[in-house]
Amino acid sequence: TGAMLGTALPAEVQAQSSMHNGTFSVLEFGAIGDGNADDTEAFQKAITAATKLPNGRSVVVPGGTYRITSPLTLKSTLLLGLAAGGWPADSRPLPTLRVDVPAPQPCIIADVGASLHGLCFDFFYKDDPKREFGPCIQLKAGGVSLTNLLLHNPTEGIMWDGSSNIGRLNLENVFI
Repeated sequence: TGAMLGTALPAEVQAQSSMHNGTFSVLEFGAIGDGNADDTEAFQKAITAATKLPNGRSVVVPGGTYRITSPLTLKSTLLLGLAAGGWPADSRPLPTLRVDVPAPQPCIIADVGASLHGLCFDFFYKDDPKREFGPCIQLKAGGVSLTNLLLHNPTEGIMWDGSSNIGRLNLENVFI
């Protein structure tokens, strides 16, 4: 099946998919994870590479704090942070997305089949406690799974886009 898969994908994804077996790390696409550098482009590149695969699409977010400045759209892709399921309420062992996306835009647009697991979303107020944000996660379609997430100080948590049929939605262990 490797030869058949290779012929259907762009060259850069062929090389990555054979090495990664459908799993892409944001670090491989240039993410820094220091909380200050803008890691949005690295996330977008990793998500784009994953969506070129026919199935088994995963983007891994290793430990660190990643600053996100514009919306990320997930479609039939898993954005995976810490695989373990629990954490103490006052600690944050989860990989963190520092949300610096201007309102009214969402941080994550969860399209059909999107999954997020084991992540913390920390809203970056820049010493302005009155700063407002769009939704942390905007639901755009059905079949979405949101599990083991911590949404820290969002203006809006998880919102429906107002026009799509969101169908099946799996919410487990989401702390806002």
